[in-house]
Amino acid sequence: MRLQVHVLSSGNGEIDAQTATKLAPRIDALHIREKRSSARDVYELGQQLVKAGFPKEKLVINDRVDVALALGAGGVHLGGLSLSPKIVKQLAPTLRVGRSIHDVSELTEVEDADYVFYGHIYATASKPGLLPRGIAALEEVVRASHLPVYAIGGVKPFHIEEIEATGAAGIAVLSGILGARDPIQATDEFTGRRLDAQL
Repeated sequence: MRLQVHVLSSGNGEIDAQTATKLAPRIDALHIREKRSSARDVYELGQQLVKAGFPKEKLVINDRVDVALALGAGGVHLGGLSLSPKIVKQLAPTLRVGRSIHDVSELTEVEDADYVFYGHIYATASKPGLLPRGIAALEEVVRASHLPVYAIGGVKPFHIEEIEATGAAGIAVLSGILGARDPIQATDEFTGRRLDAQL
C-alpha cells in the first residue's frame, strides 16, 4: 500500500488555484495552514481553490472548525492548543479530524481523531535547534496507535522507503512541495507517480 501524501501550506502565500488543481489528482489532502491569516482570509482562499476545481473532500483547514464547515471542507487539522478531537466530532461529526502530536504519550489525548501527524522526524529548517525525533520514534508511535500515523518534518523522497517500513499511513510535506521550484514535479518525486502533464 502506498503512503498517502498530505501537502501543507506554510503561511507564506504559496498556494494558488492553478497549482492546487494540478496537485489534486496527485495528493490525498491539501491543508490550508495559514496561521497568520484571519478566518475570512482562509475562507476566501478556500473558496478560490474550490471554484478553480479543487475537490472539497481533499481540502483540510488548520485549526478553524468554523471555516472548514463554512467551506464544506473534508477535514480540519488540530494542534495541541486547539479544541479536542472529541469536541470537534460532537460539533461536526462529518469532518475528518486530524491532530498533531509530538510524543507517544499524547496518543491518550486523540482517541476521537481520525489520524495523527507525528514529528518532526528529520532535521528541518522550520524547527531550528531542535533535534529530530527520528525513524525509531515514529515506529514506536505507529505500533502504539490505533489511528493512522503520518510522518511530518524534513521528509524527503529518499526517506519514503524507511517510512513505509514503519507501517506509517503517509507523509505530510510543507516546503518540500509548495516551496519547490516545480511543485508538480516535486510531488511526483514523493509519490513515484507520473501523471499526464496536462492534468
